[in-house]
Amino acid sequence: MKSVLVISSFEKGRGSGHLVRSCSLVFNLQNKLINAQLYIPSLGTKCGRSLKEAQDIFEQCGIDPAAVNLILDKDKISKQEWNIVVTDMFRMESGIFYFLKNIAPVLAIDEGGCFRSSADFLLDILPVYSNVQPNFLRCNLLQMPKPENRKQKKFSVENSKPKILISFGSEDTADLGKTVASALAICDQVDVTLVSGILYDDAKKLTVNSNCVRQILKIENMREHLAEYDLLITHFGLSAFEALCAGTLVILVAPTRLHKKTAQMAGFFSAGFGKKGALKIPRLLFNHTNFIGHTKFIESLSKRCAELEKKYNLEAQNTLADFIQQLEPQSPSVCPVCGSTKENKTIARFSGRTYKLCEVCSMYYLLRITPPDIEYSEYNEKYFFENYKKQYGKTYLEDFASLIAMAKKRLFHIHKIVERSDAKNTSGKTLLDIGCAYGAFLSAAQEEGFIPHGADISDAAVAYVNGTLHIHAEKCDFEYEDTDAVRKFYDVITLWYVVEHFQNLKAALLKIKSILQDGGVLAFSTPSAAGISARKSIKNFLKQSPEDHRTVLNPHKIKQLLKVFGFDVQKIVITGHHPERFPIIGKYLHPSTTKKTGKILYRIIFLISRFFRLGDTFEVYAVKQTDSESKST
Repeated sequence: MKSVLVISSFEKGRGSGHLVRSCSLVFNLQNKLINAQLYIPSLGTKCGRSLKEAQDIFEQCGIDPAAVNLILDKDKISKQEWNIVVTDMFRMESGIFYFLKNIAPVLAIDEGGCFRSSADFLLDILPVYSNVQPNFLRCNLLQMPKPENRKQKKFSVENSKPKILISFGSEDTADLGKTVASALAICDQVDVTLVSGILYDDAKKLTVNSNCVRQILKIENMREHLAEYDLLITHFGLSAFEALCAGTLVILVAPTRLHKKTAQMAGFFSAGFGKKGALKIPRLLFNHTNFIGHTKFIESLSKRCAELEKKYNLEAQNTLADFIQQLEPQSPSVCPVCGSTKENKTIARFSGRTYKLCEVCSMYYLLRITPPDIEYSEYNEKYFFENYKKQYGKTYLEDFASLIAMAKKRLFHIHKIVERSDAKNTSGKTLLDIGCAYGAFLSAAQEEGFIPHGADISDAAVAYVNGTLHIHAEKCDFEYEDTDAVRKFYDVITLWYVVEHFQNLKAALLKIKSILQDGGVLAFSTPSAAGISARKSIKNFLKQSPEDHRTVLNPHKIKQLLKVFGFDVQKIVITGHHPERFPIIGKYLHPSTTKKTGKILYRIIFLISRFFRLGDTFEVYAVKQTDSESKST
């Protein structure tokens, strides 16, 4: 990570929490030698606040305003290169979203607006009340280092005169702080501190007249003082989680119904909504005028807070800056195959990855923000032996005979196409197998009269093909390297379960076209977006898809797609039929069953799968058109 743009909201009525977190993030990233800069879209606008107010927030965080790298001119953003844009805006507006999506991959923090589903990646630090699930829920990533000062006996009332802290942020638009403080003022056996907030309109007026209530504008570095209190009364937000870190009891009062729903969803105790909820607090804590420190309510509240601390792993020491620093975003701004610039629909989100569906070519494509457990470039002997055996029951070499048989079926289709285009010469054609592995297809192609060449990223596989099969092969990452193998022209180019690994499939197809003779054959296999597994549940299908599969193609759209690249599809073969993957009935089926009725039923469903073309993989056989043919179509 080299360059991070942080976007923060700072509008009237939304407090300062987003800006506090954003300026702290920028400051901490800079300490990690990352070029981080802050932009506040609403600054100086009618609904926004002033630069002076923003600088007051910076100082409140203990940060020199000059160190925040605040961008005041929006045009400067487009003139720089960014690795990622991090937004902390509560609800993004359309203007800023469409501007940012063309800048860099967008990671939205706690986004609650209509663009929650459109952002490339979602990080919820506070649980968001939404049907759109995030890529990450990390409540332990507070905006600053977690409180160092913590209670020795967590979630207990330690003071003989219980100390209660009331804080509803820097603005408190619902005026809940004053309401709670006034309600608690009936008892002089408690010590109440009300933090009005530096943006509160009437903060300078002492509105609560009681010996037990002390009213102040702010507490410097408040998270480090939370352990001094027995109870924090606040709304749903970062302070509530910081109090859990400090071991302090928490009761929430919701300024809006959304805050109430989110608090309950997250598991906090909520006294209710608005001033009515605020007035309930004395009934929870007092018996007449006596504070009950060991009532069932306090015991229940203590247990709940302890469970929340454990649930959200708040003991972990990572900060938001640590999390951002570790990211490696790979997020194409357009469809990586057809190049469509439409705002494509987000289909599924998982940890570290998001899948979108292109409305033009019907292809699912992957957006990554963390590296997968295994990259295609890391395929090695372990993959071909240990991993292969786990999936198929044999190592690659033990399965060599069946792989040869499968290769000959594929070569049958290739022969048919070659014979159509050049009936006088069906042998001696040059063939390049990209991702050749240990050479099963190359060996079969040689037997069929082709002159085979192999390319693979695995050193061991290339050595085996050259040394044992005596077929020419080169170590080559086809997508990124230009070796001797990709400087020649071929009559046939094949890729068996390789195209889904390409990060830029469009560029790879153009590269294949450039080294394939006019009239030459392109053949490949790949997972299907129209198979039974995808039809049953596209989200489960994508979740189980290997993390280095960057695209999932649709066999119903492949002719139209390849025609754009100058290929004429001659044949599509649907493969990978698995009756056991059918919904409902599938759990009763298994290919190894010995029961007669099970075998018959399995065969029937297998035939249904073939008839309706419901296999989970497919093969494509296409011919490269001449320039004149391409122009005519």
